[in-house]
Amino acid sequence: LGHPVEAAMAELGWKYGHGAPGEFSKKEQLMRKVTEFQQKFTAKRGCLICRELTGFDFSKPGQLEAALKAGKLSSFCPGVVQDALAVLDGYGLERANVMGLSMGGDIAQILAARSPERVEKLILLSTTADHRPYMAATTGSKGERGLLPPPTEGFLSYLKVLAESPPQTVEEEEAVILKGWRVTHGGSLSFREESMLALIRKSRERCRDVSAPLHHASAVLASPPRMDLLEKIVAPTLILHGLYDPCLPVEHGRYLEKGIKNARLVVLDMGHAFLPEMSSPLGERVERFLGEGRA
Repeated sequence: LGHPVEAAMAELGWKYGHGAPGEFSKKEQLMRKVTEFQQKFTAKRGCLICRELTGFDFSKPGQLEAALKAGKLSSFCPGVVQDALAVLDGYGLERANVMGLSMGGDIAQILAARSPERVEKLILLSTTADHRPYMAATTGSKGERGLLPPPTEGFLSYLKVLAESPPQTVEEEEAVILKGWRVTHGGSLSFREESMLALIRKSRERCRDVSAPLHHASAVLASPPRMDLLEKIVAPTLILHGLYDPCLPVEHGRYLEKGIKNARLVVLDMGHAFLPEMSSPLGERVERFLGEGRA
């Protein structure tokens, strides 16, 4: 879960994009639905691009802070989300299986608690109901620190060095990002540096600002914790959490399991972010969970 337009198109993919390998008719149907969605959303809001919707370019220094100060993320963006949901309603997508990773898990919890009729099943991966310990430790904020464990010293040391000696060249930037992935890795699987570096470079080719993904931290910092929302989640919930998560230690996953009525925690041999090699086993776990209870 992230940008509402991207999330909406992902949901269309779940609804219309499944087919046998080589079954191009499904792909054509999905592309028609995506095009229809984009046209309807553009007719309502004028465009699809976040910086044009909000009037702020979050890839530029100071723009995210200005948007927060102007209240754009708390007033305008929720309206855009409702627009996206309204268009999906037109396609008859009344309920969906929702999965959220890290901050996406924060959003998934809110959606499941406030709109339970829209969530069939919920999957929470490497996330928490209380981001305060993480944000207080990583930003130095003076707000409440919560009761759950903060990030590990190893992860905090990485952030400290990065803040004191920011990268100056593309090569240094790649090295810093690679180290960040290594620090958040954990478990028995080896860290494949070459393949991860290839993914970092591929990602760079697709974005204008490699630091832009970090801006969501400001949105998290401005948000309240969600402990009081957990009891309102009624959807069957699968919680996947790494035993060696350096950002949100496994106690965060256990807290979610205790707080959500119909939840099951699976502790995995991993850190915060999973390697591409884990995609298949994780996908199989999720598919089994989604298949439970079906006739």
